Amino acid sequence: MKKHNFIGSTNENVFCIKGIDLFRYKWITTGECAYVVSPKTEKVYSFSVYSIAYGNKTLEFVAGKDEYGNWMFFEN
Repeated sequence: MKKHNFIGSTNENVFCIKGIDLFRYKWITTGECAYVVSPKTEKVYSFSVYSIAYGNKTLEFVAGKDEYGNWMFFEN
């Protein structure tokens, strides 16, 4: 299983990676799934891989909600 590093989590619709607020962009699924491990509970989740386009760049990340409804973000 590929290790996806935990970036952070939020229960609001605001979260930045590299200074980019992900919730201000349309998330496009890559069609891939990633198995990730919660750093707090060590529970394994299957989350989708997404990309966003900003300027002339793209950013890929893994995201999904935990059992409490919090968004969790991981590097892809």
